[in-house]
Amino acid sequence: MDGYYGAVHQLPGPLAAALCRVSPDDGKAVTEIRLRARRPIQLTTPCGERFVCNDGRLAVCAGPNCLRTGREELAAVFSAVCGYSVHTAQRSVDQGFVAMPGGHRAGVCGTAFWRPDGTMGVGEITSINIRIARRVQIRLPEILCRLLEMPQPGVLIAGEPGSGKTTVLRSAAGYLAQKGKRVAVVDERCELAPDDGTQPEDWDVMAGYPKAVGMQHALRGLAPDVIVCDEIGAGEDVRAVLAAANGGTGLLASIHAAEPAALLRRPQYRQLAATGAFTHVVFLAGRDQPGTIREVRACADFM
Repeated sequence: MDGYYGAVHQLPGPLAAALCRVSPDDGKAVTEIRLRARRPIQLTTPCGERFVCNDGRLAVCAGPNCLRTGREELAAVFSAVCGYSVHTAQRSVDQGFVAMPGGHRAGVCGTAFWRPDGTMGVGEITSINIRIARRVQIRLPEILCRLLEMPQPGVLIAGEPGSGKTTVLRSAAGYLAQKGKRVAVVDERCELAPDDGTQPEDWDVMAGYPKAVGMQHALRGLAPDVIVCDEIGAGEDVRAVLAAANGGTGLLASIHAAEPAALLRRPQYRQLAATGAFTHVVFLAGRDQPGTIREVRACADFM
């Protein structure tokens, strides 16, 4: 079953049935499902945004025969993506997303409110964006394989949203494990190694851990050769990266940056580069060619 239908089947019955009318050829191209209150349902594809008609056809422009999401229906979707336990998923919701089975991720948008303890929560949900996960393994180019085989690899995967950063990370982690490396995957968003029966047996997976906490726990208890995680930020993440590098552990992570100039504008990159943990940056081609590596550059070029 393609990832599109795997995600759709987790939605409330009537909506799932309607979205399942989309043909397999169209479904396998969908990367996101956008649901907005009282708005047409929108699908993101490599060819652009499309709208779902009542009969399952995709249209370039939204018309009167296109499916729309009512407020009550959107509330039902929110409950479904939270596993029908919104309270359990509240911490994740407050961070703007919910991890779904199969590695799919639902971004949530709504009305913010402040709790007495000063933390921000999300009240009425007004839109949900479901990112489709697919188990894609790619053949890594020789230059990246050589970097991964270094005694203490330090590689950043850079690309825009939808460019396949998770796909490359997963493929690289698999390559490392095949080479006999002890791989610890810190999977904060449950996308790199979702617990759906497809997890590699030779990875240690820390699912749902904040990256800084997961890296610290991995260093203390798992003695990994390489730690793999996605979307490194700043602050605590950088300190954890530095601790891993000082402990002789390799690192493989991703960062949002479509091109070298964009990377240089990212403050967190400068902080990460200063740790000395990363030696090379792998730039991806973009969302039109997900998982395709455009170029590999030494971090020294960006110092």
